[in-house]
Amino acid sequence: MEVYIKHIIAFSQIGVGILIFGLYAVAFIVLLEKFNSEIKNTKDQFAKVSISLREEYIQKLIYFQEEDRRRLSEELHDNVMSRFQLMRLNLFDGNIELLQKNLKNSMGIVRALSHNFAPLEQHTIELPLLIEDYIEQLESKLDVTYSVSRFLKREQLSTEVKLNIFRIFQELISNILKHSNATKIDIQLRCTAQSTTLFIKDNGCGFNIEKASNGIGLKNIQYRAEIIKSKYKFKTSIGKFTMFIIFIPQSNQNDYE
Repeated sequence: MEVYIKHIIAFSQIGVGILIFGLYAVAFIVLLEKFNSEIKNTKDQFAKVSISLREEYIQKLIYFQEEDRRRLSEELHDNVMSRFQLMRLNLFDGNIELLQKNLKNSMGIVRALSHNFAPLEQHTIELPLLIEDYIEQLESKLDVTYSVSRFLKREQLSTEVKLNIFRIFQELISNILKHSNATKIDIQLRCTAQSTTLFIKDNGCGFNIEKASNGIGLKNIQYRAEIIKSKYKFKTSIGKFTMFIIFIPQSNQNDYE
């Protein structure tokens, strides 16, 4: 009888052990399935975010392309065609001196258009030299001060970051020439291993940032700044100046190649 009881106790202990093991196994399987489900959900969410970001990026690229086409069309119509009309009149009037002058000015306009709208991927020169080359077109219109602080042996910007910084610079200069009535402009570019910073300040009439926030020019700057994950700031005083600064951390300068 005693042996029989011992067997019952032993079998009971084994049964309890099997039951506990089974419960642990079930719990492990449930946790594993939950973990796999969370991984799957995370992958699905990541895929959705990636698709959304890609679609947003493509939309912005299309927007920039269409905006560049519009601006090119305006430049051709307002500047180049008007110059051609003047040259036509000069030719009929026999005014060779004015014809030569207008021809020279027209060549300058076409050169500027070619420079502004050429794909930056074709440029092998670095950002400081790109800006310097562009400034040469401004010196007949504005008193320009340009300074560069470089602490790198070579440029570390990716093509896309360089493209967007340069297009932002062009947009700012275009706005200054069209709207600010400025006579002086200060441009500073600082390139270090930690960041790239572009600073632009003019002595123009300033503007109301809230009223101008929906304008195409400021939207272009905002979109391009978002693409390269940069931080920027406008500061303006009506009748006195406008200042712009953009800061690109090193971690965002070469993520696109």
